[in-house]
Order: sequence, then C-alpha cells, then structure tokens
Amino acid sequence: MDFVKLYAKVAYHFTGKPQREEIYEYPFEAIREAVINSVIHKYYFEHGHNNLLRFFPDKIRIENFWVKPQHFRLGKTVFRRNPLTVDLFSRINFGEKMGTGLYRMKDICKRENTPFPKVEYNENYFYINFTQSNEYIEIAGPSVQVVEKVVEKVVEKVTENQLRILEEVRKNKYITAKQLSSLIGISSRKIQDNMKKLKENGLLKRTGSYKGGCWEVVK
Repeated sequence: MDFVKLYAKVAYHFTGKPQREEIYEYPFEAIREAVINSVIHKYYFEHGHNNLLRFFPDKIRIENFWVKPQHFRLGKTVFRRNPLTVDLFSRINFGEKMGTGLYRMKDICKRENTPFPKVEYNENYFYINFTQSNEYIEIAGPSVQVVEKVVEKVVEKVTENQLRILEEVRKNKYITAKQLSSLIGISSRKIQDNMKKLKENGLLKRTGSYKGGCWEVVK
C-alpha cells in the first residue's frame, strides 16, 4: 500500500484545529482488500499476465487473469480457486471469511464516503475500478483535473527503476546511491542517471548539501 499512498493525491481540510485533516482521493483499506482478492483468485496456470494495479487520471484499476466459474454470480458465488493461497493469507491475517470481500469493501467505502468500486469481468479478466472520494473532489475543486493531466504526462516518462527509486526515497530520505544500487539491482552510475532524470521531471529534489542534505519526493 506504500506504492498507492505515494501516488495518490491528497486534499487538506482545515477545521481550525492545530492538525489539518488529510483527505485522500481513494479508500486505501478497500483497495488493500481488492488487491488481496485479486491475488487469491488469479488463475496461476496462465503465465503471461501479472496482477496489475494501474493509476488513471480519475481512477485506480486492479486487474487479474482468471477463469470465470460456471454459473458465477457476483457477490453470491463463493469458491476457492487457490486453497493454498487462501490458507496462507488466512494464517498471516490478510484474509477473512470466504465470500465477504465485496461486502467489506462496501462497508469501507460507505464509512469513508467514497463510491463503491465498479466491478467488470468476462471469461478471462476481472477488473475492480475505484473512483475518487466525494469529499476529496469537493475539497480539491475543479483545479484537480488540470493537475491530473500534468501528472499523467510526467508519469508516462517514468521507468520501473525510477518508480522503485521514488518508493525507496520515500521510505528513507537519507538513502544513498550505493544503498539504492543494492536494493534495486543496478549500478550506482545508473542510479545517479535515473535520479537526475527524476529531478529534471520535477519528481525528486535535493534539500541541503550533498553530504548533509536529504532527498524529497515531490508529489
């Protein structure tokens, strides 16, 4: 969920209290539940498709490859496609009672005043689409659409390694190129090149001196 929180936008609600209230555009708990369901119900004998979580300007889409069960009815049919995966998730407290995933997502969305995700599926693909929170849209106002278009253009230029660099910097703002090289598995020289591109794209900046300063991910 760190990845989702890193790229999800946030609006601020000032109530007069010392601490401002952060209103995120998506319900993170519901997305976590959807990701777990996506992993549990994936058809793993098909090796050409990974579970995907995609950011769009106005939604997050979670996608997985499956084989539609016979006589399947959304929210009604309960099935265990991957019993070992289900048992593992249950042991680590990542999964609860079978067949309750959609109900839990519905409860979370109702509690956080966000639209219930739109579910789409066919014989081989299952999609869950999360749209922006009503409260976020109300606070962010019309300017959010302009920002989203700019962000979309910038993110198109970001590589997988650069995304991983941003994730690690978010966890540790004092991280070094050598440490990043070890974590990501590319040379320190390539790390430096990627960080330079991230700075040029306005996604990363350096605060303070080279030795005593730190990195900052720019949202």
